[in-house]
Amino acid sequence: MGRESDSRLHDDGDHVPSLFELFTFVVLVRWKHLCLVAAVAFVLGYFATFLITPVYEAEIVLLVSLDDSAPSGLSGDLGSLGALTGISLQGSSQRQQEAVALLTSNDVAIQFVNDHSLLPELFPVRWKLNGGSWGDDGPPSEREVADAFHEAMLHVRVEQDSGMIFVSSAAPTPEATVSRVRSYVQLVDSRLRERTISESADTLEVLGGELRNATTVELRAAISNLMESTIREKTFASIKREYAYKIIDRPLLPSRGEPARPKRLFTAIASVLSFTSFAVFIFAWTHRRRLLPQA
Repeated sequence: MGRESDSRLHDDGDHVPSLFELFTFVVLVRWKHLCLVAAVAFVLGYFATFLITPVYEAEIVLLVSLDDSAPSGLSGDLGSLGALTGISLQGSSQRQQEAVALLTSNDVAIQFVNDHSLLPELFPVRWKLNGGSWGDDGPPSEREVADAFHEAMLHVRVEQDSGMIFVSSAAPTPEATVSRVRSYVQLVDSRLRERTISESADTLEVLGGELRNATTVELRAAISNLMESTIREKTFASIKREYAYKIIDRPLLPSRGEPARPKRLFTAIASVLSFTSFAVFIFAWTHRRRLLPQA
């Protein structure tokens, strides 16, 4: 078959075959070899994914619930006190924005990595090349840690219309990724809780001094109402289990046989395309030298 095809191309005299003619000729002549290459590449590509550390992902869906935990009369008291004293205090909308922004905070990311000893997982090549240490250069910088964490380990997406927050985490086991995304949300929630309790205590101290110096009945009433609201808010923060976030959808345990990365079928198909293309070029180069007109 190959010799007959070669002779047909040579019959044209000095005709130099185009790339299309050459590749078509290779596919017609070497199709059995190409099928074999494709089959071997598929098997190798598929089973090679078992040598790569799998990465599983889990996602939790949240809503900011600070409005629910804040006392209903707080905003009115803030307005009254602001009108009487000129004091400017944060409202719930600012606290909602803070609750969303803190989920992507670099400071929280660094604390979470340190608390769970995740540096070797974030920088596996650098860790292994130095024999289980960081070598002479030392550990990665805080900027490197925060960037790697947000790029490879945790992603936050906010739907502007519904206000729902989607937090997904990545880990080498299904159990670890579920535990990790829960722990991360709990860390951010506890930070907001502690900040609210601390700010409430400071606010009560300031308001207590203002109340002692107040000279009008209206001002004393406004300060007293705000102190009562602040005490209620501090109490809510202390006792409420889910303070800043309400869980809409819990993270589901991924299947151990279907990691998020690597994609076994995708990797196998990519291997087929790569190896087959390489084989076509090799065969085409071999036949090109045979089919070029001789001087």
